[in-house]
Amino acid sequence: MEQDLIGAFAFLLAYLIVLLFSSKRFIHLLQLEAYQAGGYLKSACRSFLRLWLPLAGIYAFALTAGAVFGFLLSANMPSAASYIGDGALIAGGALYAALTSTKKAKKPLVFTVRIKRLYGCLALLYFILAGLLSIVSIETGYGYWIGSSLGSSLGSLILSKAALYVLLPLLPLLVALGSLIMLPIENGIRKWYFNDAKNKIALLPHLKKVGITGSYGKTSTKFILGTLLSEKYKVLVPPSSFNTPMGLTRMIRERLDGTYDVFIAEMGARRAGEVRELCELVKPQYGILTSVGKQHLETFKSLENITKTKYELIESLPKDGMGFFSSDNDICFELYMAAKKPKALYGLTDRGEPLLMTARDISVGTQGSRFELVCGDGGSARCTTKLLGLHNITNIIGCAAVAYTLGLSLSEIARGIGKLEPVEHRLQIIPTNNGVTVIDDSFNSNP
Repeated sequence: MEQDLIGAFAFLLAYLIVLLFSSKRFIHLLQLEAYQAGGYLKSACRSFLRLWLPLAGIYAFALTAGAVFGFLLSANMPSAASYIGDGALIAGGALYAALTSTKKAKKPLVFTVRIKRLYGCLALLYFILAGLLSIVSIETGYGYWIGSSLGSSLGSLILSKAALYVLLPLLPLLVALGSLIMLPIENGIRKWYFNDAKNKIALLPHLKKVGITGSYGKTSTKFILGTLLSEKYKVLVPPSSFNTPMGLTRMIRERLDGTYDVFIAEMGARRAGEVRELCELVKPQYGILTSVGKQHLETFKSLENITKTKYELIESLPKDGMGFFSSDNDICFELYMAAKKPKALYGLTDRGEPLLMTARDISVGTQGSRFELVCGDGGSARCTTKLLGLHNITNIIGCAAVAYTLGLSLSEIARGIGKLEPVEHRLQIIPTNNGVTVIDDSFNSNP
Protein backbone atom coordinates (compact mmCIF):
# COMPACT_ATOMS: atom_id res chain seq x y z
CA MET A 1 0.00 0.00 0.00
CA GLU A 2 2.87 2.41 0.81
CA GLN A 3 4.35 1.74 -2.60
CA ASP A 4 1.02 2.53 -4.22
CA LEU A 5 0.81 5.81 -2.32
CA ILE A 6 4.30 6.76 -3.48
CA GLY A 7 3.28 5.91 -7.03
CA ALA A 8 0.13 8.00 -6.68
CA PHE A 9 2.06 11.04 -5.48
CA ALA A 10 4.70 10.58 -8.18
CA PHE A 11 1.95 10.52 -10.78
CA LEU A 12 0.33 13.62 -9.28
CA LEU A 13 3.61 15.55 -9.37
CA ALA A 14 4.36 14.48 -12.94
CA TYR A 15 0.80 15.32 -13.98
CA LEU A 16 1.00 18.81 -12.49
CA ILE A 17 4.26 19.42 -14.37
CA VAL A 18 2.63 18.26 -17.60
CA LEU A 19 -0.33 20.55 -16.98
CA LEU A 20 1.95 23.55 -16.46
CA PHE A 21 4.01 22.83 -19.58
CA SER A 22 0.88 22.14 -21.63
CA SER A 23 -0.52 25.49 -20.49
CA LYS A 24 2.27 27.42 -22.21
CA ARG A 25 0.51 27.76 -25.56
CA PHE A 26 -2.64 29.11 -23.94
CA ILE A 27 -0.69 31.45 -21.66
CA HIS A 28 1.05 32.75 -24.78
CA LEU A 29 -2.33 33.35 -26.39
CA LEU A 30 -3.47 35.21 -23.27
CA GLN A 31 -0.38 37.44 -23.42
CA LEU A 32 -0.98 38.20 -27.10
CA GLU A 33 -4.52 39.29 -26.18
CA ALA A 34 -3.12 41.69 -23.56
CA TYR A 35 -4.50 39.49 -20.75
CA GLN A 36 -8.08 40.29 -21.76
CA ALA A 37 -10.16 37.21 -20.88
CA GLY A 38 -12.83 37.92 -23.51
CA GLY A 39 -10.37 38.30 -26.37
CA TYR A 40 -8.39 35.29 -25.17
CA LEU A 41 -11.42 32.99 -25.12
CA LYS A 42 -12.47 34.15 -28.59
CA SER A 43 -8.97 33.44 -29.92
CA ALA A 44 -8.94 30.04 -28.20
CA CYS A 45 -12.27 29.19 -29.84
CA ARG A 46 -10.96 30.32 -33.24
CA SER A 47 -7.92 28.10 -32.69
CA PHE A 48 -10.05 25.14 -31.62
CA LEU A 49 -8.69 22.62 -34.12
CA ARG A 50 -5.10 23.72 -33.65
CA LEU A 51 -4.98 24.07 -29.86
CA TRP A 52 -7.99 22.60 -28.11
CA LEU A 53 -8.72 19.48 -30.16
CA PRO A 54 -5.26 17.93 -29.60
CA LEU A 55 -5.83 18.15 -25.85
CA ALA A 56 -9.13 16.33 -26.16
CA GLY A 57 -7.42 13.75 -28.36
CA ILE A 58 -4.73 13.12 -25.76
CA TYR A 59 -7.42 12.84 -23.11
CA ALA A 60 -9.31 10.21 -25.14
CA PHE A 61 -6.06 8.39 -25.95
CA ALA A 62 -5.09 8.15 -22.28
CA LEU A 63 -8.44 6.76 -21.19
CA THR A 64 -8.56 4.30 -24.08
CA ALA A 65 -5.01 3.09 -23.46
CA GLY A 66 -5.72 2.67 -19.76
CA ALA A 67 -8.90 0.69 -20.41
CA VAL A 68 -7.41 -1.56 -23.14
CA PHE A 69 -4.20 -2.40 -21.30
CA GLY A 70 -6.08 -2.68 -18.02
CA PHE A 71 -8.34 -5.31 -19.54
CA LEU A 72 -5.43 -7.21 -21.13
CA LEU A 73 -3.29 -7.19 -18.00
CA SER A 74 -5.95 -7.38 -15.31
CA ALA A 75 -5.55 -11.14 -14.80
CA ASN A 76 -1.77 -11.38 -14.35
CA MET A 77 -0.52 -7.83 -13.71
CA PRO A 78 -3.34 -5.82 -12.12
CA SER A 79 -1.08 -3.11 -10.66
CA ALA A 80 0.67 -2.55 -13.98
CA ALA A 81 -2.66 -1.82 -15.65
CA SER A 82 -3.17 1.32 -13.61
CA TYR A 83 0.35 2.60 -14.28
CA ILE A 84 -0.06 2.17 -18.03
CA GLY A 85 -3.06 4.48 -18.10
CA ASP A 86 -1.13 7.02 -16.04
CA GLY A 87 1.89 6.72 -18.30
CA ALA A 88 -0.21 7.20 -21.41
CA LEU A 89 -1.59 10.46 -20.06
CA ILE A 90 1.81 11.74 -18.93
CA ALA A 91 3.45 10.81 -22.24
CA GLY A 92 0.66 12.34 -24.30
CA GLY A 93 0.66 15.54 -22.28
CA ALA A 94 4.45 15.77 -22.45
CA LEU A 95 4.30 15.29 -26.23
CA TYR A 96 1.70 18.06 -26.56
CA ALA A 97 3.78 20.38 -24.36
CA ALA A 98 6.92 19.65 -26.42
CA LEU A 99 5.21 20.22 -29.76
CA THR A 100 3.57 23.50 -28.74
CA SER A 101 6.67 24.86 -26.99
CA THR A 102 8.77 24.49 -30.15
CA LYS A 103 6.24 26.23 -32.37
CA LYS A 104 7.73 29.44 -33.79
CA ALA A 105 5.72 32.63 -33.40
CA LYS A 106 6.07 36.16 -34.72
CA LYS A 107 5.79 37.36 -31.14
CA PRO A 108 7.12 34.63 -28.82
CA LEU A 109 6.00 34.28 -25.23
CA VAL A 110 7.88 36.71 -23.01
CA PHE A 111 8.43 35.36 -19.49
CA THR A 112 7.67 38.60 -17.69
CA VAL A 113 7.23 38.80 -13.93
CA ARG A 114 3.48 38.81 -14.54
CA ILE A 115 3.70 35.55 -16.48
CA LYS A 116 5.73 34.00 -13.67
CA ARG A 117 3.08 35.06 -11.16
CA LEU A 118 0.41 33.53 -13.38
CA TYR A 119 2.35 30.26 -13.53
CA GLY A 120 2.52 30.23 -9.74
CA CYS A 121 -1.23 30.80 -9.50
CA LEU A 122 -1.91 28.02 -12.02
CA ALA A 123 0.35 25.60 -10.14
CA LEU A 124 -1.64 26.23 -6.95
CA LEU A 125 -4.95 26.07 -8.84
CA TYR A 126 -4.06 22.76 -10.52
CA PHE A 127 -2.90 21.31 -7.19
CA ILE A 128 -6.15 22.27 -5.44
CA LEU A 129 -8.33 20.98 -8.27
CA ALA A 130 -6.35 17.74 -8.50
CA GLY A 131 -6.73 17.21 -4.76
CA LEU A 132 -10.46 17.91 -4.83
CA LEU A 133 -11.00 15.59 -7.80
CA SER A 134 -9.05 12.85 -6.07
CA ILE A 135 -11.16 13.19 -2.92
CA VAL A 136 -14.42 13.24 -4.90
CA SER A 137 -13.30 10.23 -6.92
CA ILE A 138 -12.44 8.22 -3.81
CA GLU A 139 -15.51 9.28 -1.82
CA THR A 140 -17.90 8.38 -4.63
CA GLY A 141 -16.24 5.01 -5.12
CA TYR A 142 -15.44 5.83 -8.74
CA GLY A 143 -11.84 4.71 -8.40
CA TYR A 144 -12.74 1.51 -6.55
CA TRP A 145 -15.29 0.67 -9.24
CA ILE A 146 -12.61 1.03 -11.91
CA GLY A 147 -10.14 -0.95 -9.87
CA SER A 148 -12.63 -3.77 -9.31
CA SER A 149 -13.61 -3.86 -12.97
CA LEU A 150 -9.97 -4.42 -13.83
CA GLY A 151 -9.63 -7.10 -11.20
CA SER A 152 -7.29 -5.06 -9.02
CA SER A 153 -8.30 -4.11 -5.52
CA LEU A 154 -4.74 -3.01 -4.76
CA GLY A 155 -4.61 -0.68 -7.78
CA SER A 156 -7.94 0.95 -7.04
CA LEU A 157 -6.34 3.80 -5.06
CA ILE A 158 -4.12 4.74 -7.95
CA LEU A 159 -6.93 4.43 -10.47
CA SER A 160 -8.97 6.85 -8.37
CA LYS A 161 -6.81 9.46 -10.10
CA ALA A 162 -8.77 8.82 -13.29
CA ALA A 163 -10.95 11.81 -12.47
CA LEU A 164 -7.86 14.01 -12.83
CA TYR A 165 -7.76 13.30 -16.55
CA VAL A 166 -10.51 15.85 -17.14
CA LEU A 167 -8.13 18.71 -16.25
CA LEU A 168 -6.13 18.34 -19.46
CA PRO A 169 -8.85 19.21 -21.99
CA LEU A 170 -10.04 21.97 -19.64
CA LEU A 171 -6.68 23.80 -19.74
CA PRO A 172 -7.87 26.69 -21.96
CA LEU A 173 -10.62 27.49 -19.45
CA LEU A 174 -8.34 26.96 -16.44
CA VAL A 175 -5.80 29.45 -17.83
CA ALA A 176 -8.61 31.99 -18.17
CA LEU A 177 -9.72 31.24 -14.60
CA GLY A 178 -6.16 31.70 -13.31
CA SER A 179 -5.96 35.05 -15.08
CA LEU A 180 -9.23 36.19 -13.49
CA ILE A 181 -8.04 35.09 -10.03
CA MET A 182 -4.86 37.14 -10.48
CA LEU A 183 -6.68 40.18 -11.90
CA PRO A 184 -7.14 42.11 -8.60
CA ILE A 185 -3.50 41.50 -7.67
CA GLU A 186 -2.23 42.48 -11.14
CA ASN A 187 -4.37 45.63 -11.15
CA GLY A 188 -2.89 46.68 -7.82
CA ILE A 189 0.68 46.04 -8.99
CA ARG A 190 -0.03 47.73 -12.31
CA LYS A 191 -1.43 50.83 -10.61
CA TRP A 192 1.61 51.12 -8.35
CA TYR A 193 4.10 50.86 -11.23
CA PHE A 194 2.00 53.21 -13.39
CA ASN A 195 1.90 55.91 -10.70
CA ASP A 196 5.61 55.48 -9.99
CA ALA A 197 6.43 56.04 -13.67
CA LYS A 198 3.98 58.94 -13.84
CA ASN A 199 5.70 60.62 -10.89
CA LYS A 200 9.14 60.00 -12.35
CA ILE A 201 8.39 61.56 -15.72
CA ALA A 202 6.71 64.53 -14.00
CA LEU A 203 10.05 65.30 -12.30
CA LEU A 204 11.66 65.94 -15.73
CA PRO A 205 10.15 69.34 -16.72
CA HIS A 206 12.79 69.92 -19.41
CA LEU A 207 11.84 66.71 -21.24
CA LYS A 208 10.12 67.08 -24.61
CA LYS A 209 7.46 64.38 -24.98
CA VAL A 210 5.96 63.27 -28.27
CA GLY A 211 2.98 60.93 -28.58
CA ILE A 212 2.28 58.97 -31.77
CA THR A 213 -0.97 57.17 -32.51
CA GLY A 214 -2.92 55.96 -35.50
CA SER A 215 -4.44 52.84 -36.99
CA TYR A 216 -1.18 52.12 -38.81
CA GLY A 217 2.25 53.68 -39.30
CA LYS A 218 2.92 54.24 -35.59
CA THR A 219 6.03 52.09 -35.19
CA SER A 220 7.68 53.25 -38.42
CA THR A 221 6.97 56.88 -37.55
CA LYS A 222 8.43 56.40 -34.07
CA PHE A 223 11.74 55.10 -35.38
CA ILE A 224 11.92 57.73 -38.12
CA LEU A 225 11.30 60.56 -35.67
CA GLY A 226 13.85 59.15 -33.24
CA THR A 227 16.50 59.11 -35.95
CA LEU A 228 15.77 62.67 -37.08
CA LEU A 229 15.67 64.17 -33.60
CA SER A 230 18.94 62.40 -32.71
CA GLU A 231 20.69 64.89 -34.98
CA LYS A 232 20.24 67.47 -32.21
CA TYR A 233 18.89 65.77 -29.09
CA LYS A 234 19.42 62.73 -26.93
CA VAL A 235 16.27 60.72 -27.61
CA LEU A 236 14.73 57.73 -25.84
CA VAL A 237 12.84 55.57 -28.33
CA PRO A 238 11.10 52.48 -26.88
CA PRO A 239 12.01 49.33 -28.84
CA SER A 240 9.68 47.25 -31.00
CA SER A 241 5.97 47.85 -30.43
CA PHE A 242 6.21 49.07 -26.83
CA ASN A 243 2.91 50.92 -27.01
CA THR A 244 0.91 49.76 -23.98
CA PRO A 245 0.65 51.33 -20.50
CA MET A 246 2.88 48.70 -18.96
CA GLY A 247 5.35 48.78 -21.86
CA LEU A 248 5.81 52.55 -21.56
CA THR A 249 5.78 52.32 -17.76
CA ARG A 250 8.66 49.90 -17.93
CA MET A 251 10.64 52.15 -20.28
CA ILE A 252 10.14 55.18 -18.05
CA ARG A 253 11.04 53.38 -14.83
CA GLU A 254 14.02 51.46 -16.19
CA ARG A 255 15.61 53.72 -18.79
CA LEU A 256 14.37 57.30 -18.68
CA ASP A 257 16.56 59.74 -16.73
CA GLY A 258 17.53 63.39 -16.73
CA THR A 259 20.12 62.99 -19.51
CA TYR A 260 17.44 62.58 -22.19
CA ASP A 261 16.02 65.56 -24.05
CA VAL A 262 13.14 63.82 -25.85
CA PHE A 263 10.89 60.85 -25.09
CA ILE A 264 8.85 59.36 -27.95
CA ALA A 265 5.80 57.34 -26.94
CA GLU A 266 4.00 55.11 -29.42
CA MET A 267 0.39 54.80 -28.27
CA GLY A 268 -1.54 51.72 -29.34
CA ALA A 269 -5.15 50.97 -28.48
CA ARG A 270 -7.81 48.32 -28.96
CA ARG A 271 -10.50 49.92 -26.83
CA ALA A 272 -11.85 53.38 -26.14
CA GLY A 273 -9.97 55.25 -23.43
CA GLU A 274 -6.65 53.45 -23.85
CA VAL A 275 -4.90 56.35 -25.63
CA ARG A 276 -6.17 58.73 -22.93
CA GLU A 277 -4.64 56.45 -20.29
CA LEU A 278 -1.26 56.57 -22.06
CA CYS A 279 -1.50 60.36 -22.28
CA GLU A 280 -2.19 60.49 -18.54
CA LEU A 281 1.13 58.69 -18.06
CA VAL A 282 3.33 60.51 -20.58
CA LYS A 283 1.68 63.98 -20.71
CA PRO A 284 2.86 64.61 -24.31
CA GLN A 285 3.27 68.19 -25.55
CA TYR A 286 3.29 67.10 -29.19
CA GLY A 287 1.07 64.53 -30.88
CA ILE A 288 1.20 62.88 -34.31
CA LEU A 289 -1.95 61.33 -35.76
CA THR A 290 -0.68 59.12 -38.58
CA SER A 291 -3.95 57.57 -39.77
CA VAL A 292 -7.45 56.43 -38.85
CA GLY A 293 -8.88 53.27 -40.42
CA LYS A 294 -10.90 50.12 -39.78
CA GLN A 295 -8.43 48.28 -37.57
CA HIS A 296 -9.40 46.31 -34.43
CA LEU A 297 -13.08 46.60 -35.25
CA GLU A 298 -13.66 43.46 -33.21
CA THR A 299 -12.97 45.41 -30.02
CA PHE A 300 -13.78 48.97 -31.12
CA LYS A 301 -17.08 47.90 -32.75
CA SER A 302 -17.24 50.95 -35.06
CA LEU A 303 -15.07 53.37 -37.02
CA GLU A 304 -16.54 56.18 -34.94
CA ASN A 305 -15.12 54.63 -31.77
CA ILE A 306 -11.72 54.24 -33.44
CA THR A 307 -11.76 57.90 -34.49
CA LYS A 308 -12.68 59.13 -31.01
CA THR A 309 -10.00 56.98 -29.41
CA LYS A 310 -7.22 58.17 -31.71
CA TYR A 311 -8.30 61.77 -31.17
CA GLU A 312 -7.81 61.31 -27.42
CA LEU A 313 -4.13 62.11 -28.07
CA ILE A 314 -4.99 65.54 -29.51
CA GLU A 315 -7.49 66.24 -26.73
CA SER A 316 -4.81 65.51 -24.13
CA LEU A 317 -2.28 68.00 -25.51
CA PRO A 318 -1.63 71.15 -23.47
CA LYS A 319 -2.58 74.61 -24.75
CA ASP A 320 1.04 75.33 -25.68
CA GLY A 321 1.47 71.97 -27.44
CA MET A 322 0.80 71.05 -31.06
CA GLY A 323 -0.97 68.30 -32.94
CA PHE A 324 0.27 67.05 -36.31
CA PHE A 325 -2.22 65.55 -38.80
CA SER A 326 -1.66 63.66 -42.05
CA SER A 327 -3.38 65.22 -45.06
CA ASP A 328 -3.15 61.86 -46.84
CA ASN A 329 -5.83 60.32 -44.62
CA ASP A 330 -9.41 61.54 -45.01
CA ILE A 331 -10.39 61.17 -41.37
CA CYS A 332 -7.15 62.74 -40.14
CA PHE A 333 -7.88 65.77 -42.30
CA GLU A 334 -11.43 66.00 -40.93
CA LEU A 335 -10.04 65.89 -37.38
CA TYR A 336 -7.50 68.56 -38.30
CA MET A 337 -10.25 70.86 -39.49
CA ALA A 338 -12.24 70.26 -36.30
CA ALA A 339 -9.30 70.67 -33.90
CA LYS A 340 -9.29 73.85 -31.79
CA LYS A 341 -5.79 73.46 -30.38
CA PRO A 342 -2.51 74.48 -32.08
CA LYS A 343 -2.17 72.22 -35.09
CA ALA A 344 -0.19 71.53 -38.24
CA LEU A 345 -0.88 69.62 -41.44
CA TYR A 346 1.64 67.52 -43.34
CA GLY A 347 1.53 65.12 -46.29
CA LEU A 348 1.52 64.70 -50.04
CA THR A 349 -2.15 65.57 -50.60
CA ASP A 350 -3.06 69.20 -51.22
CA ARG A 351 -6.45 69.84 -49.63
CA GLY A 352 -6.41 73.62 -49.88
CA GLU A 353 -4.97 74.06 -46.39
CA PRO A 354 -1.39 75.16 -45.64
CA LEU A 355 1.04 72.25 -45.29
CA LEU A 356 3.79 72.65 -42.72
CA MET A 357 5.81 70.01 -44.57
CA THR A 358 5.43 68.21 -47.90
CA ALA A 359 7.56 66.60 -50.61
CA ARG A 360 7.88 66.87 -54.37
CA ASP A 361 9.95 65.38 -57.21
CA ILE A 362 9.77 61.91 -55.66
CA SER A 363 11.70 59.17 -57.42
CA VAL A 364 12.47 55.56 -56.54
CA GLY A 365 15.49 53.44 -57.38
CA THR A 366 17.22 50.26 -56.27
CA GLN A 367 18.89 52.17 -53.46
CA GLY A 368 15.72 53.72 -52.06
CA SER A 369 13.82 56.97 -52.56
CA ARG A 370 14.75 60.55 -53.40
CA PHE A 371 12.66 63.67 -52.97
CA GLU A 372 12.72 67.34 -52.18
CA LEU A 373 11.49 68.17 -48.70
CA VAL A 374 9.51 71.41 -48.81
CA CYS A 375 8.67 73.48 -45.74
CA GLY A 376 5.64 75.74 -45.52
CA ASP A 377 7.87 78.81 -45.03
CA GLY A 378 9.49 78.25 -48.42
CA GLY A 379 12.63 76.37 -47.42
CA SER A 380 13.56 73.07 -49.03
CA ALA A 381 16.20 70.35 -48.96
CA ARG A 382 17.09 67.42 -51.22
CA CYS A 383 16.75 64.11 -49.38
CA THR A 384 17.74 60.51 -50.02
CA THR A 385 16.50 57.56 -47.97
CA LYS A 386 16.69 53.78 -48.06
CA LEU A 387 12.94 53.64 -47.34
CA LEU A 388 10.49 52.71 -50.08
CA GLY A 389 6.80 53.46 -50.54
CA LEU A 390 4.74 56.65 -50.57
CA HIS A 391 3.42 55.79 -47.11
CA ASN A 392 6.98 55.99 -45.79
CA ILE A 393 7.48 59.35 -47.51
CA THR A 394 4.36 60.56 -45.69
CA ASN A 395 5.76 59.23 -42.40
CA ILE A 396 9.07 61.01 -43.04
CA ILE A 397 7.29 64.27 -43.87
CA GLY A 398 5.32 64.09 -40.63
CA CYS A 399 8.46 63.48 -38.59
CA ALA A 400 10.24 66.29 -40.42
CA ALA A 401 7.37 68.62 -39.45
CA VAL A 402 7.78 67.71 -35.77
CA ALA A 403 11.58 67.97 -35.95
CA TYR A 404 11.35 71.40 -37.60
CA THR A 405 8.94 72.55 -34.88
CA LEU A 406 11.41 71.32 -32.24
CA GLY A 407 14.20 73.47 -33.69
CA LEU A 408 16.05 71.30 -36.20
CA SER A 409 17.19 72.92 -39.42
CA LEU A 410 16.27 71.49 -42.81
CA SER A 411 19.89 70.44 -43.34
CA GLU A 412 19.88 68.55 -40.02
CA ILE A 413 16.59 66.90 -40.96
CA ALA A 414 17.93 65.91 -44.40
CA ARG A 415 21.03 64.42 -42.79
CA GLY A 416 18.84 62.39 -40.45
CA ILE A 417 16.66 61.19 -43.34
CA GLY A 418 19.79 59.87 -45.02
CA LYS A 419 20.50 57.71 -41.97
CA LEU A 420 17.07 56.04 -41.85
CA GLU A 421 17.00 52.24 -41.97
CA PRO A 422 13.89 50.25 -42.91
CA VAL A 423 12.13 48.32 -40.17
CA GLU A 424 13.06 44.67 -40.61
CA HIS A 425 10.85 42.82 -43.13
CA ARG A 426 8.95 46.00 -44.10
CA LEU A 427 9.96 46.96 -47.66
CA GLN A 428 13.55 46.16 -46.68
CA ILE A 429 16.00 46.34 -49.59
CA ILE A 430 18.39 43.38 -49.63
CA PRO A 431 21.17 43.90 -52.22
CA THR A 432 22.75 40.91 -53.92
CA ASN A 433 25.83 40.42 -56.08
CA ASN A 434 23.98 38.93 -59.06
CA GLY A 435 22.18 41.99 -60.38
CA VAL A 436 18.92 41.22 -58.57
CA THR A 437 17.54 43.46 -55.82
CA VAL A 438 15.34 41.70 -53.26
CA ILE A 439 12.65 43.64 -51.42
CA ASP A 440 11.64 41.88 -48.20
CA ASP A 441 8.07 42.86 -47.25
CA SER A 442 7.20 39.69 -45.38
CA PHE A 443 6.13 41.35 -42.13
CA ASN A 444 2.42 40.89 -41.42
CA SER A 445 1.72 44.60 -41.66
CA ASN A 446 -1.41 46.52 -42.62
CA PRO A 447 -2.00 46.53 -46.41
